[in-house]
Amino acid sequence: MALIRCKNCGNLASSRSAICPICGEKINAEQPTTAPDTNSTTPAVESAPAPITEAPTATEQPQPSSQPTQAKTLNDILAERNTTSTLNDTHAEERAEEEQQTKESVVVVPTPLPTPAEAPSNSTTPSYDYDDNGRTVEDYEDEIRRRKRTAGGFMVASAVLLLCIAVLGFLLIDQINERKTMEDGLRKALNKNSEMSEMNEFQADMLRDDAEELVAELAKYKDKNDTMAMRYEEALQMLADLESDRNHTLDQLRRYQEEVKTLKGIMKQYVRQIDSLHKENRVLLTENTSMKKEIKSHELRADQAEERADELDTKVRQGAVIQVSAIRLSALKENSTECRRIRQAKRLRVDFELTANTLAEPGEKSIYVCITNPDGYPLSSSDIIAFDYEGETMYASAMRKVDYENNRVDVSIFYDGESFSKGTYKVDIYIDGRHCGSGEKYFD
Repeated sequence: MALIRCKNCGNLASSRSAICPICGEKINAEQPTTAPDTNSTTPAVESAPAPITEAPTATEQPQPSSQPTQAKTLNDILAERNTTSTLNDTHAEERAEEEQQTKESVVVVPTPLPTPAEAPSNSTTPSYDYDDNGRTVEDYEDEIRRRKRTAGGFMVASAVLLLCIAVLGFLLIDQINERKTMEDGLRKALNKNSEMSEMNEFQADMLRDDAEELVAELAKYKDKNDTMAMRYEEALQMLADLESDRNHTLDQLRRYQEEVKTLKGIMKQYVRQIDSLHKENRVLLTENTSMKKEIKSHELRADQAEERADELDTKVRQGAVIQVSAIRLSALKENSTECRRIRQAKRLRVDFELTANTLAEPGEKSIYVCITNPDGYPLSSSDIIAFDYEGETMYASAMRKVDYENNRVDVSIFYDGESFSKGTYKVDIYIDGRHCGSGEKYFD
Protein backbone atom coordinates (compact mmCIF):
# COMPACT_ATOMS: atom_id res chain seq x y z
CA MET A 1 0.00 0.00 0.00
CA ALA A 2 1.33 3.45 -0.94
CA LEU A 3 1.01 6.73 0.99
CA ILE A 4 -0.12 9.93 -0.64
CA ARG A 5 -0.29 13.52 0.76
CA CYS A 6 -3.45 15.65 0.79
CA LYS A 7 -2.84 18.97 -0.95
CA ASN A 8 -5.48 20.68 1.19
CA CYS A 9 -4.18 19.90 4.72
CA GLY A 10 -0.83 18.22 3.95
CA ASN A 11 -1.53 15.03 5.96
CA LEU A 12 -0.62 11.53 4.76
CA ALA A 13 -3.36 9.15 3.72
CA SER A 14 -3.69 5.78 2.08
CA SER A 15 -3.60 5.74 -1.69
CA ARG A 16 -6.83 3.72 -1.61
CA SER A 17 -8.74 6.50 0.21
CA ALA A 18 -10.63 9.03 -1.86
CA ILE A 19 -11.38 11.42 1.08
CA CYS A 20 -8.82 12.85 3.57
CA PRO A 21 -9.61 11.53 7.09
CA ILE A 22 -8.37 14.84 8.61
CA CYS A 23 -9.98 17.66 6.64
CA GLY A 24 -12.75 15.63 4.90
CA GLU A 25 -11.90 16.99 1.46
CA LYS A 26 -11.27 14.90 -1.60
CA ILE A 27 -7.68 13.90 -1.96
CA ASN A 28 -5.94 15.66 -4.81
CA ALA A 29 -3.20 13.11 -4.72
CA GLU A 30 0.43 13.80 -5.39
CA GLN A 31 2.80 11.17 -6.48
CA PRO A 32 2.43 8.36 -3.91
CA THR A 33 5.24 7.64 -1.57
CA THR A 34 6.02 4.11 -0.56
CA ALA A 35 7.68 2.93 2.57
CA PRO A 36 10.72 0.74 2.18
CA ASP A 37 10.39 -2.94 2.94
CA THR A 38 12.43 -3.57 6.08
CA ASN A 39 12.55 -7.33 5.46
CA SER A 40 14.11 -7.02 2.02
CA THR A 41 17.84 -6.98 1.54
CA THR A 42 17.68 -5.42 -1.89
CA PRO A 43 17.88 -1.63 -2.38
CA ALA A 44 14.79 0.43 -1.69
CA VAL A 45 14.50 1.59 -5.29
CA GLU A 46 14.25 -1.92 -6.65
CA SER A 47 11.75 -3.21 -4.05
CA ALA A 48 9.34 -0.23 -4.27
CA PRO A 49 6.00 -1.41 -5.76
CA ALA A 50 4.14 0.51 -8.34
CA PRO A 51 1.83 3.14 -6.86
CA ILE A 52 -1.86 2.28 -6.78
CA THR A 53 -4.30 5.11 -7.18
CA GLU A 54 -8.04 5.31 -7.41
CA ALA A 55 -9.57 5.43 -10.84
CA PRO A 56 -10.71 8.88 -11.86
CA THR A 57 -14.37 9.60 -11.69
CA ALA A 58 -16.52 10.45 -14.61
CA THR A 59 -16.43 14.12 -13.81
CA GLU A 60 -12.71 14.28 -13.18
CA GLN A 61 -10.17 13.35 -15.78
CA PRO A 62 -6.53 12.84 -14.83
CA GLN A 63 -4.25 15.55 -16.03
CA PRO A 64 -1.45 14.31 -18.13
CA SER A 65 1.94 14.89 -16.59
CA SER A 66 4.54 16.27 -18.80
CA GLN A 67 7.36 15.09 -16.51
CA PRO A 68 7.63 11.81 -14.62
CA THR A 69 7.34 12.21 -10.80
CA GLN A 70 10.14 10.85 -8.59
CA ALA A 71 9.20 8.56 -5.64
CA LYS A 72 9.65 10.09 -2.14
CA THR A 73 10.87 8.24 0.90
CA LEU A 74 9.18 8.21 4.33
CA ASN A 75 11.85 10.51 5.79
CA ASP A 76 11.16 13.11 3.07
CA ILE A 77 7.43 12.97 3.77
CA LEU A 78 7.94 13.40 7.54
CA ALA A 79 10.29 16.36 6.94
CA GLU A 80 7.69 18.02 4.69
CA ARG A 81 5.00 17.35 7.27
CA ASN A 82 7.02 19.05 10.02
CA THR A 83 7.39 22.17 7.88
CA THR A 84 3.66 22.24 6.93
CA SER A 85 0.98 23.48 9.32
CA THR A 86 -1.78 20.86 9.88
CA LEU A 87 -5.40 21.28 10.91
CA ASN A 88 -4.57 20.10 14.43
CA ASP A 89 -1.92 22.81 14.68
CA THR A 90 -4.45 25.38 13.47
CA HIS A 91 -7.02 24.23 16.06
CA ALA A 92 -4.39 24.31 18.82
CA GLU A 93 -3.38 27.85 17.88
CA GLU A 94 -7.03 28.98 17.90
CA ARG A 95 -7.58 27.44 21.36
CA ALA A 96 -4.43 29.17 22.66
CA GLU A 97 -5.63 32.54 21.32
CA GLU A 98 -9.07 32.06 22.96
CA GLU A 99 -7.48 31.19 26.31
CA GLN A 100 -5.19 34.24 26.07
CA GLN A 101 -8.20 36.52 25.35
CA THR A 102 -10.09 34.97 28.27
CA LYS A 103 -7.18 35.62 30.63
CA GLU A 104 -6.87 39.22 29.42
CA SER A 105 -10.61 39.82 29.91
CA VAL A 106 -10.54 38.65 33.53
CA VAL A 107 -10.22 41.58 35.92
CA VAL A 108 -8.30 40.76 39.07
CA VAL A 109 -9.77 42.55 42.06
CA PRO A 110 -7.12 43.01 44.76
CA THR A 111 -8.17 41.72 48.15
CA PRO A 112 -7.66 44.38 50.80
CA LEU A 113 -5.21 43.28 53.48
CA PRO A 114 -6.31 43.59 57.10
CA THR A 115 -4.69 46.49 58.85
CA PRO A 116 -2.60 45.06 61.71
CA ALA A 117 -3.59 46.25 65.11
CA GLU A 118 -1.12 48.47 66.77
CA ALA A 119 0.85 46.41 69.28
CA PRO A 120 0.65 47.63 72.86
CA SER A 121 3.80 49.16 74.16
CA ASN A 122 5.61 46.98 76.68
CA SER A 123 7.39 49.94 78.17
CA THR A 124 6.05 50.93 81.56
CA THR A 125 8.14 54.10 81.56
CA PRO A 126 6.62 56.76 79.26
CA SER A 127 8.97 59.13 77.57
CA TYR A 128 7.01 62.14 78.78
CA ASP A 129 7.54 61.57 82.53
CA TYR A 130 9.75 64.44 83.67
CA ASP A 131 11.26 65.05 87.10
CA ASP A 132 11.60 68.36 88.92
CA ASN A 133 14.56 69.33 86.72
CA GLY A 134 12.71 68.58 83.48
CA ARG A 135 14.70 65.42 82.77
CA THR A 136 13.31 62.01 81.93
CA VAL A 137 14.36 58.58 83.12
CA GLU A 138 15.94 57.94 79.71
CA ASP A 139 18.07 61.08 80.16
CA TYR A 140 19.30 59.80 83.51
CA GLU A 141 19.98 56.34 82.06
CA ASP A 142 21.95 57.91 79.19
CA GLU A 143 23.91 59.98 81.72
CA ILE A 144 24.62 56.84 83.77
CA ARG A 145 25.91 54.97 80.72
CA ARG A 146 27.98 57.98 79.62
CA ARG A 147 29.52 58.40 83.06
CA LYS A 148 30.22 54.69 83.33
CA ARG A 149 32.04 54.82 80.00
CA THR A 150 33.97 57.89 81.23
CA ALA A 151 34.84 56.11 84.48
CA GLY A 152 35.97 53.08 82.46
CA GLY A 153 38.16 55.33 80.31
CA PHE A 154 39.71 56.92 83.40
CA MET A 155 40.37 53.49 84.86
CA VAL A 156 42.11 52.38 81.65
CA ALA A 157 44.18 55.59 81.60
CA SER A 158 45.10 55.06 85.27
CA ALA A 159 46.16 51.49 84.53
CA VAL A 160 48.33 52.70 81.62
CA LEU A 161 49.91 55.38 83.84
CA LEU A 162 50.63 52.82 86.57
CA LEU A 163 52.24 50.56 83.98
CA CYS A 164 54.39 53.46 82.68
CA ILE A 165 55.42 54.34 86.26
CA ALA A 166 56.40 50.72 86.91
CA VAL A 167 58.47 50.57 83.70
CA LEU A 168 60.16 53.91 84.45
CA GLY A 169 60.88 52.81 88.02
CA PHE A 170 62.42 49.59 86.76
CA LEU A 171 64.59 51.51 84.26
CA LEU A 172 65.57 53.99 86.99
CA ILE A 173 66.67 51.24 89.37
CA ASP A 174 68.55 49.50 86.56
CA GLN A 175 70.40 52.71 85.63
CA ILE A 176 71.22 53.46 89.29
CA ASN A 177 72.71 49.97 89.70
CA GLU A 178 74.64 50.36 86.45
CA ARG A 179 75.88 53.75 87.59
CA LYS A 180 77.10 52.30 90.90
CA THR A 181 78.86 49.46 89.07
CA MET A 182 80.59 51.89 86.70
CA GLU A 183 81.61 54.14 89.59
CA ASP A 184 83.14 51.19 91.48
CA GLY A 185 85.00 50.01 88.35
CA LEU A 186 86.19 53.52 87.62
CA ARG A 187 87.36 53.98 91.19
CA LYS A 188 89.28 50.70 91.11
CA ALA A 189 90.83 51.55 87.73
CA LEU A 190 91.94 54.95 89.01
CA ASN A 191 93.46 53.44 92.14
CA LYS A 192 95.23 50.78 90.11
CA ASN A 193 96.52 53.33 87.60
CA SER A 194 97.78 55.58 90.35
CA GLU A 195 99.54 52.67 92.05
CA MET A 196 101.06 51.51 88.78
CA SER A 197 102.19 55.01 87.87
CA GLU A 198 103.78 55.53 91.29
CA MET A 199 105.47 52.13 91.09
CA ASN A 200 106.71 52.75 87.57
CA GLU A 201 108.01 56.16 88.46
CA PHE A 202 109.73 54.79 91.55
CA GLN A 203 111.30 51.93 89.59
CA ALA A 204 112.28 54.27 86.77
CA ASP A 205 113.93 56.63 89.20
CA MET A 206 115.79 53.79 90.84
CA LEU A 207 116.90 52.36 87.52
CA ARG A 208 117.87 55.78 86.27
CA ASP A 209 119.98 56.35 89.36
CA ASP A 210 121.59 52.94 88.98
CA ALA A 211 122.22 53.55 85.31
CA GLU A 212 123.77 56.90 85.99
CA GLU A 213 125.98 55.36 88.61
CA LEU A 214 126.98 52.62 86.19
CA VAL A 215 127.63 55.09 83.43
CA ALA A 216 129.80 57.09 85.80
CA GLU A 217 131.69 54.03 86.89
CA LEU A 218 132.02 52.80 83.30
CA ALA A 219 133.26 56.19 82.25
CA LYS A 220 136.01 55.88 84.83
CA TYR A 221 136.95 52.40 83.73
CA LYS A 222 136.21 52.69 80.00
CA ASP A 223 139.77 52.93 78.96
CA LYS A 224 140.80 50.02 81.14
CA ASN A 225 139.24 47.08 79.20
CA ASP A 226 136.67 46.15 76.61
CA THR A 227 134.58 44.45 79.19
CA MET A 228 133.87 47.65 80.87
CA ALA A 229 133.05 49.20 77.48
CA MET A 230 130.53 46.48 76.78
CA ARG A 231 128.99 46.99 80.17
CA TYR A 232 128.86 50.65 79.41
CA GLU A 233 126.98 49.99 76.13
CA GLU A 234 124.64 47.67 77.95
CA ALA A 235 124.01 50.28 80.56
CA LEU A 236 123.27 52.84 77.87
CA GLN A 237 120.91 50.42 76.14
CA MET A 238 119.26 49.69 79.45
CA LEU A 239 118.85 53.37 80.07
CA ALA A 240 117.29 53.83 76.61
CA ASP A 241 114.92 50.93 77.25
CA LEU A 242 113.94 52.40 80.57
CA GLU A 243 113.28 55.73 78.92
CA SER A 244 111.14 54.01 76.26
CA ASP A 245 109.22 52.10 78.93
CA ARG A 246 108.69 55.30 80.82
CA ASN A 247 107.29 57.00 77.69
CA HIS A 248 105.03 53.99 77.06
CA THR A 249 103.79 54.14 80.63
CA LEU A 250 103.09 57.83 80.26
CA ASP A 251 101.12 57.14 77.04
CA GLN A 252 99.06 54.52 78.85
CA LEU A 253 98.47 56.91 81.71
CA ARG A 254 97.26 59.62 79.31
CA ARG A 255 94.98 57.08 77.58
CA TYR A 256 93.59 56.02 80.93
CA GLN A 257 92.99 59.63 81.85
CA GLU A 258 91.06 60.19 78.59
CA GLU A 259 88.98 57.09 79.28
CA VAL A 260 88.28 58.39 82.77
CA LYS A 261 87.11 61.69 81.28
CA THR A 262 84.85 59.80 78.85
CA LEU A 263 83.42 57.74 81.70
CA LYS A 264 82.84 60.90 83.70
CA GLY A 265 80.94 62.41 80.74
CA ILE A 266 78.83 59.26 80.41
CA MET A 267 78.20 59.30 84.14
CA LYS A 268 77.08 62.94 83.99
CA GLN A 269 74.73 62.06 81.12
CA TYR A 270 73.29 59.22 83.20
CA VAL A 271 72.88 61.59 86.12
CA ARG A 272 70.94 64.01 83.92
CA GLN A 273 68.75 61.17 82.62
CA ILE A 274 68.12 59.99 86.16
CA ASP A 275 67.11 63.51 87.19
CA SER A 276 64.80 63.73 84.17
CA LEU A 277 63.25 60.38 85.07
CA HIS A 278 62.76 61.57 88.64
CA LYS A 279 60.95 64.64 87.38
CA GLU A 280 58.77 62.62 84.99
CA ASN A 281 58.01 60.18 87.78
CA ARG A 282 56.87 63.00 90.05
CA VAL A 283 54.68 64.40 87.24
CA LEU A 284 53.14 60.99 86.61
CA LEU A 285 52.48 60.50 90.30
CA THR A 286 50.76 63.89 90.42
CA GLU A 287 48.66 63.07 87.34
CA ASN A 288 47.80 59.66 88.78
CA THR A 289 46.61 61.25 92.02
CA SER A 290 44.43 63.75 90.13
CA MET A 291 43.10 60.95 87.92
CA LYS A 292 42.13 58.93 90.98
CA LYS A 293 40.33 61.94 92.43
CA GLU A 294 38.44 62.52 89.17
CA ILE A 295 37.53 58.84 88.93
CA LYS A 296 36.17 58.87 92.48
CA SER A 297 34.21 62.04 91.70
CA HIS A 298 32.72 60.51 88.53
CA GLU A 299 31.90 57.28 90.35
CA LEU A 300 30.15 59.27 93.07
CA ARG A 301 28.16 61.19 90.45
CA ALA A 302 27.27 57.97 88.65
CA ASP A 303 26.05 56.41 91.90
CA GLN A 304 23.96 59.49 92.66
CA ALA A 305 22.48 59.46 89.15
CA GLU A 306 21.71 55.76 89.45
CA GLU A 307 19.96 56.30 92.78
CA ARG A 308 17.97 59.14 91.24
CA ALA A 309 17.01 56.94 88.28
CA ASP A 310 15.89 54.18 90.66
CA GLU A 311 13.75 56.67 92.55
CA LEU A 312 12.16 57.89 89.32
CA ASP A 313 11.58 54.32 88.17
CA THR A 314 9.88 53.53 91.47
CA LYS A 315 7.69 56.61 91.11
CA VAL A 316 6.77 55.61 87.56
CA ARG A 317 5.86 52.07 88.63
CA GLN A 318 3.76 53.42 91.45
CA GLY A 319 2.08 55.88 89.13
CA ALA A 320 1.30 53.10 86.62
CA VAL A 321 -0.90 51.22 89.12
CA ILE A 322 -4.59 51.22 88.17
CA GLN A 323 -6.57 52.68 91.06
CA VAL A 324 -9.99 51.41 92.07
CA SER A 325 -12.68 53.69 93.51
CA ALA A 326 -16.33 53.57 94.51
CA ILE A 327 -16.15 50.00 95.81
CA ARG A 328 -19.61 48.74 96.75
CA LEU A 329 -20.65 45.27 98.00
CA SER A 330 -24.27 44.16 97.48
CA ALA A 331 -26.22 41.03 98.50
CA LEU A 332 -28.54 39.59 95.83
CA LYS A 333 -31.44 37.17 95.92
CA GLU A 334 -32.06 34.43 93.39
CA ASN A 335 -33.83 36.91 91.10
CA SER A 336 -30.75 39.23 91.25
CA THR A 337 -32.55 41.85 93.36
CA GLU A 338 -30.77 43.40 96.30
CA CYS A 339 -31.68 42.38 99.82
CA ARG A 340 -30.81 43.86 103.17
CA ARG A 341 -30.56 40.65 105.13
CA ILE A 342 -27.52 38.61 104.20
CA ARG A 343 -29.19 35.33 105.13
CA GLN A 344 -31.60 35.77 102.19
CA ALA A 345 -28.75 36.31 99.71
CA LYS A 346 -27.68 33.70 97.17
CA ARG A 347 -24.85 35.68 95.64
CA LEU A 348 -22.72 38.77 96.23
CA ARG A 349 -21.96 41.53 93.75
CA VAL A 350 -18.91 43.79 93.91
CA ASP A 351 -19.27 47.07 91.99
CA PHE A 352 -16.30 49.38 91.53
CA GLU A 353 -14.74 51.79 89.08
CA LEU A 354 -11.33 51.58 87.35
CA THR A 355 -9.97 55.12 87.24
CA ALA A 356 -8.30 56.56 84.15
CA ASN A 357 -4.49 56.33 84.20
CA THR A 358 -2.41 57.28 81.17
CA LEU A 359 0.73 55.75 82.74
CA ALA A 360 -0.79 52.28 83.01
CA GLU A 361 -0.27 49.75 80.24
CA PRO A 362 -3.48 49.28 78.22
CA GLY A 363 -4.89 45.90 77.27
CA GLU A 364 -6.80 43.03 78.81
CA LYS A 365 -6.60 43.05 82.62
CA SER A 366 -7.38 40.15 84.97
CA ILE A 367 -9.18 41.51 88.05
CA TYR A 368 -9.20 39.30 91.16
CA VAL A 369 -11.66 39.91 94.02
CA CYS A 370 -11.05 38.46 97.49
CA ILE A 371 -14.07 38.56 99.85
CA THR A 372 -13.48 37.90 103.56
CA ASN A 373 -16.42 36.85 105.78
CA PRO A 374 -17.03 38.22 109.29
CA ASP A 375 -15.03 35.34 110.78
CA GLY A 376 -11.93 36.43 108.86
CA TYR A 377 -11.92 33.56 106.36
CA PRO A 378 -11.82 34.22 102.59
CA LEU A 379 -14.79 33.06 100.55
CA SER A 380 -13.66 30.47 98.01
CA SER A 381 -15.16 29.60 94.66
CA SER A 382 -16.01 26.15 93.35
CA ASP A 383 -13.18 26.65 90.87
CA ILE A 384 -9.75 27.38 92.27
CA ILE A 385 -8.73 30.88 91.20
CA ALA A 386 -5.03 31.41 91.99
CA PHE A 387 -2.89 34.48 91.33
CA ASP A 388 0.52 35.86 92.35
CA TYR A 389 0.89 38.75 94.75
CA GLU A 390 4.37 39.93 95.81
CA GLY A 391 5.91 36.54 95.09
CA GLU A 392 3.20 34.56 96.92
CA THR A 393 0.27 32.54 95.59
CA MET A 394 -3.15 33.72 96.69
CA TYR A 395 -6.66 32.46 95.97
CA ALA A 396 -9.47 34.75 94.85
CA SER A 397 -13.21 34.50 95.41
CA ALA A 398 -14.02 35.67 91.87
CA MET A 399 -12.21 36.86 88.77
CA ARG A 400 -13.07 38.77 85.62
CA LYS A 401 -11.13 40.00 82.59
CA VAL A 402 -11.67 43.59 81.44
CA ASP A 403 -10.34 45.42 78.39
CA TYR A 404 -8.67 48.55 79.83
CA GLU A 405 -7.78 51.43 77.48
CA ASN A 406 -6.52 53.97 80.07
CA ASN A 407 -10.07 55.29 80.51
CA ARG A 408 -12.57 55.00 83.36
CA VAL A 409 -14.36 51.64 83.39
CA ASP A 410 -17.29 50.47 85.58
CA VAL A 411 -16.89 46.83 86.60
CA SER A 412 -19.19 44.39 88.39
CA ILE A 413 -18.05 40.97 89.61
CA PHE A 414 -20.39 38.32 91.07
CA TYR A 415 -19.69 35.66 93.69
CA ASP A 416 -22.11 32.72 93.95
CA GLY A 417 -22.42 31.13 97.39
CA GLU A 418 -24.77 30.22 100.18
CA SER A 419 -25.12 30.27 103.97
CA PHE A 420 -23.95 33.84 104.38
CA SER A 421 -23.80 35.05 107.99
CA LYS A 422 -24.40 38.57 109.17
CA GLY A 423 -21.48 40.81 109.97
CA THR A 424 -18.86 42.89 108.20
CA TYR A 425 -17.60 41.64 104.84
CA LYS A 426 -14.30 42.95 103.47
CA VAL A 427 -13.43 43.21 99.76
CA ASP A 428 -9.87 43.40 98.34
CA ILE A 429 -9.23 43.97 94.62
CA TYR A 430 -5.98 42.93 92.86
CA ILE A 431 -4.89 43.83 89.32
CA ASP A 432 -1.61 42.78 87.66
CA GLY A 433 -0.30 41.37 90.95
CA ARG A 434 -0.90 44.67 92.80
CA HIS A 435 -3.41 45.60 95.48
CA CYS A 436 -5.55 48.34 93.93
CA GLY A 437 -8.24 48.95 96.51
CA SER A 438 -10.36 47.56 99.33
CA GLY A 439 -13.72 48.13 100.99
CA GLU A 440 -16.09 46.63 103.55
CA LYS A 441 -19.78 46.55 104.36
CA TYR A 442 -21.91 45.35 107.25
CA PHE A 443 -24.92 43.09 106.54
CA ASP A 444 -27.73 42.24 108.99
